Amino acid sequence: MRTMKYNPGFLSDEDLVRSFRVRNREFRGMVETVRGCTGDSNTHMLVVGPRGSGKTTLLLRVAAELRRDHDLSHRFFPITLAEETYNVSTCGEFWLEVLNRLAHQAPRRPGDPNYLLAYQDVRKSPDEQSLAGRSLGRLLGFSDRERKRLVIFVENLNSICADLVDRKAAWQLRHTLQTEPRILLVTSAASRFDAIDNPGEALYGFFQTRKLRPLEENECADLWEGIAGARPARATIRSLQILTGGSPRLLAIVARFGASLSFDDLMSNLLGLIDDHTEYFRNHLESLAHQQRRVFLSLAGLWRPATTKEIAGEARISTNQCSAQLKRLQALGAVSVVGGSPRRKSYYLTERLFNIYYLLRLSGRTSDLVRALVRFMQSYYSLPEQVQVAHDIARTMASRHTSTREISRATLTQLLAGIPEHLQDAALRAAVSRGSVAAPYTAREPAHGPRREPADERVVDLAAGLIVGGRFEDAITHCEAIERRHRASRRPEVLAQVARALAYKGVACGELGRYEAALDTFEQVARRFRHHESPAILDSVAMALVNKGICLGRLDRIGEALESHAEVVRRFGAVQFKGAKASVVCALYQTGFLQNRKQCKEEAVATFDDLLSRFGQDTEPSVSRWVKRAYLSRAHTVGELGRIEEALAAFASFELQPWAHKQPRMAESNAKALVGKGQALEQLDRLAEALATYESALDRFESPATQDMREVLSFMLLGKASVLQKLDRSEEALVAYDEIATRFKSDEDPIIVENVATGLANKGAILSALGRMEEATSAFDLAVELCSEFESDALSDLIETALLNRALAEGASGNASRAVETATLVLERVPKPKCRKRMRALFMRAYWKLQEGEESAGERDIAKALRLLPKCDADLAKGIDWLMRYTDTLGYASVWQLIKASPARDLLLALATALEEELGHEPRVAIEVEEVARDIRLRLRGLRKRQRVEVDADRAS
Repeated sequence: MRTMKYNPGFLSDEDLVRSFRVRNREFRGMVETVRGCTGDSNTHMLVVGPRGSGKTTLLLRVAAELRRDHDLSHRFFPITLAEETYNVSTCGEFWLEVLNRLAHQAPRRPGDPNYLLAYQDVRKSPDEQSLAGRSLGRLLGFSDRERKRLVIFVENLNSICADLVDRKAAWQLRHTLQTEPRILLVTSAASRFDAIDNPGEALYGFFQTRKLRPLEENECADLWEGIAGARPARATIRSLQILTGGSPRLLAIVARFGASLSFDDLMSNLLGLIDDHTEYFRNHLESLAHQQRRVFLSLAGLWRPATTKEIAGEARISTNQCSAQLKRLQALGAVSVVGGSPRRKSYYLTERLFNIYYLLRLSGRTSDLVRALVRFMQSYYSLPEQVQVAHDIARTMASRHTSTREISRATLTQLLAGIPEHLQDAALRAAVSRGSVAAPYTAREPAHGPRREPADERVVDLAAGLIVGGRFEDAITHCEAIERRHRASRRPEVLAQVARALAYKGVACGELGRYEAALDTFEQVARRFRHHESPAILDSVAMALVNKGICLGRLDRIGEALESHAEVVRRFGAVQFKGAKASVVCALYQTGFLQNRKQCKEEAVATFDDLLSRFGQDTEPSVSRWVKRAYLSRAHTVGELGRIEEALAAFASFELQPWAHKQPRMAESNAKALVGKGQALEQLDRLAEALATYESALDRFESPATQDMREVLSFMLLGKASVLQKLDRSEEALVAYDEIATRFKSDEDPIIVENVATGLANKGAILSALGRMEEATSAFDLAVELCSEFESDALSDLIETALLNRALAEGASGNASRAVETATLVLERVPKPKCRKRMRALFMRAYWKLQEGEESAGERDIAKALRLLPKCDADLAKGIDWLMRYTDTLGYASVWQLIKASPARDLLLALATALEEELGHEPRVAIEVEEVARDIRLRLRGLRKRQRVEVDADRAS
């Protein structure tokens, strides 16, 4: 289906009907009004709405219906004028323009008059009276011949009325329309204007007027669905309703851009979208006269409803001048009256995204406030309505009354098991949250060179054999001996051995972590043998350059590493020698790996695509070992880009690739592909299929032969347990988590240890949701104990998350003092740079301190947490929810003062506004901020109502 950004007049009737999703009530009313025009007079209609509100589309849809409906098409003939009609200044010119459009829209049948020639003849009329009479006569002649009433669709009637040179023209127009039943006028205007509002004007009280209001939330969703093909989440549509002001045109622009994006991605990229439409905003701005533009931009810069006096002061012009320009801007639909009194009106820009576009071009606090509002909305509207942070749960769970405890248990279930992972405090770090199942082989770049081959293949030489056996020091000694022995030789076959020995020496140094020594050795190979053309020597030079890039990557010198890999591809991309070809495919894989590390994921996908297009059909083991890695890594990367269906298809087809059964060690890769498939299905919420995939993989690879396969098996079990948990099959999930712990309890592989600890933490979350708090605490303690035996950032992070969840479980079981101790332990463990965990711990500790009556200590912790909040994008939603919950204990005034005194005040402007209004104040803020605050106030009142119900339940019991 074709869609048009700004000009729906170019759409066919079929496309227009298919794309018409909103304004249905107005459409039906207008069609019925036309249908009712059967007598000696007609009901003429005026549609009033600002730019982008859908006036043009609505009028065109009515016109299309007059052509499509069997009854209407036999009684009416629609004539649509162009949206911009600039050449009408008299009544005669108006009828002439209608005749011109009729000439282009009338049916062409043998024997019919040529209305184009008629138009050319009439336009030569010598005077206004003759022009009007002849034009109107031709139109009425057509009406009589067709036996149809003419329905004339005219845009921007306000502009036409303003351009009329004689007031008599409007009275003449009214007289004709009142006395001539063969003509019905359907028109539009950007706003109400004097010609229809002033009792002394010709068109006063003449039209049946319909005002187009901003789209409601469900209408915004209908429009989005019509463009994107899928119903959006409420978070998406409510945010965009606020930011666009319910403007169909602006919402359509965003929908075309964000149809395939998640809510978080859409909000993250929204400001970029606005920037991409600079031309649209700039053209509108440049169409304004100089002083109008000055007033318009002054109002935009204020970014709040403002009076004429305030806008005049900002624009540095007189109040009378400003008032006149505001009146003109209202007529254009660029500015709207949003409040105030008849004598002291408040104005605001009609197109809200225009306001945001302008503010983003300013530097300073106003621009920062816009960005902060978008960040706040991204977090606030992603917060599910059912989130119940454990603050109020603690009170009710600690109650001795069974009825109250059951209510709270259900609430805690929603908190710990029923909300998105990124909003959970529980350590739900299942395979899907990793973003890549390939961690065992992508966490560190593998060296390119000697590798353990199957038993029936011989090792190339002693140096390679020593490296394969992990005897790196012996390998270095052996390689140095070869280099010393043949240092003076010039024989090609000997030089080839020297080059290979030096390359192996560099690999061995790298495996020992002696990266600088490895880099020196690789550089030596590249310099010493740069002019040699022997295939054996070229293989060694290529291998040295690839491993140089790998070492540079391990040293986090990403730019140099990418250049080294690019040099391999440039120098050896066309070489067909076996070793050099393997180096090229390795260099391409390492390039994609590093691009992923830099979060340049689109570039990484392009690199993997290049690799697969060059080598995807190659079954040579030294090449296909990298091809299979690239295939899996590409699948994971497109998944991380949100292209989950594409990732799923790649994982599902992995075993169908030409090299999939050509190597003895493919079982591990096939297993990883199955785990990746399970993850993708899980992300698509196809949980039954995900569970079947994991269970099939477990049956197939139940007895792992290698340590790598044990790692993959742990991912399979964790994935299965995670899906069971999401399916609310809690008891089965607990059994699955126990199986992970039992099966791998003595394993010291860091990745497996992390998976076991993750399973224990998830087990604790389930037990918490079931109200089995002592068992939950024990599970969290086991996770902490297990992680404490090993040192890694991932395990340390897991310890902190498990402790946070233990604090929640302790508080929920009524042990506030123990919860405070555990939260304090987190603060002592977590280094200051890790602000997310510190912020969570501070918010938690504050709550339990407040429960114990330590109000001052609680407020100090809240103040500390608020200092961290601006840096914690991922936990902003959680912080907002905690602050809303504190209003029950501290009251609105205290929370408001804490926010106002903090560095997070701009970020939390909408929340602060809501609290101010609840306190009876009237803060003057942007309408967008005000609408978010209105939603917050509704939620605050809902929270208070639930809290009162729970307290009453306690007392009744």
